[in-house]
Amino acid sequence: MASPHEIPVTLGNRAIIDGEDATLGGALERVLEAQQDLVLRRAGLLIEELTAQLSSFVFSSMLAALGGAIALAGWFIAMVGLVDALDEYFARFAVEIALGAIHIAAGLALILTRHRQSRVSP
Repeated sequence: MASPHEIPVTLGNRAIIDGEDATLGGALERVLEAQQDLVLRRAGLLIEELTAQLSSFVFSSMLAALGGAIALAGWFIAMVGLVDALDEYFARFAVEIALGAIHIAAGLALILTRHRQSRVSP
């Protein structure tokens, strides 16, 4: 009886092309090489996919930061204009305190609403 490494295998193009009988050892070697090739290809595809997602994330983050900075600058300008407009009718310190209190109340309301939502939905 032949050893497992010398058992002829009928599948495989290499044995047919070379004109020699394929062995089980050769077939196992080709299977392992194919497996390694597939793993390397998958790793390459994964790296390309992660690179594309990372570049998209960085671009989106930069746009969000720029948009936030522009919105914040616009908000400051609007608040200065509102204080100046109401300054003619009320004392300036009273207008600034009232606007500050409104913003603090709105911020606390948002925080409490978010806290309640996080406690309700696990």
